[in-house]
Amino acid sequence: MIDTKKLRISQKSSEILSNVIRIAMREGYGFLWQNFEDHRKVWPVQINNVDVDTRTIIMDVDFDGSSPVPKEVCYKLDEIDLSKGLYFKGDEKEILFKAEEGSFFINNSQIIVPVPSIAYFKESRSNPRFTPIEPLSLGVKKFIHGHGHTDLNLNCRNLSKGGIGFTLSYANAHMFKKNEKVFIERIGDFELPKSLEGSISYIRKFHEERENKILMGLSFKKELSEKMYSDVSSFFQ
Repeated sequence: MIDTKKLRISQKSSEILSNVIRIAMREGYGFLWQNFEDHRKVWPVQINNVDVDTRTIIMDVDFDGSSPVPKEVCYKLDEIDLSKGLYFKGDEKEILFKAEEGSFFINNSQIIVPVPSIAYFKESRSNPRFTPIEPLSLGVKKFIHGHGHTDLNLNCRNLSKGGIGFTLSYANAHMFKKNEKVFIERIGDFELPKSLEGSISYIRKFHEERENKILMGLSFKKELSEKMYSDVSSFFQ
């Protein structure tokens, strides 16, 4: 139903949960579907609640009437096969995820699926973001007026041609301010031939895997060259 090559994959639990909640807050229409040997079945649904404590999504069979109805549409939840995987996509194609067989259940007129650990999102940025294949450190240099510079190792969260996202602990949050200049000197074990200069574009608190962190975005002074982008792309997916 969606070409995943045009979407951005995320395994960040906090990002996935916040996006599901955001969809639910604006009515949350979408479609569930299952694939069978020679056909598929599609159920129009609406997310009416997200239980943060149990990390579950509660949906009702409903349809907003503004999107084309697939010819395979069903309105009876008892036609869902609990032994098969179940897919969900938002009505605006902004999210796609799969609920594995045995992880979801039907309760009266509602279907309850877990908040997924992996989801695809529509990429709204002009430069798509890519996430590290495995935990990746950044060598960051910050100059302090009258005190030389400070070298830091930070965790990389994502990369695009226009910037890079990284995380740090609350204890180090005071070291950065919005619009401040920062220089990236190393990505993983790759020492950059020339430091990447950028400025802090945003600073946000967020919660991930039971740990409070600070998320920062760095906008590069100049977009990555094709050669630099090629040199570091092996670290990302």
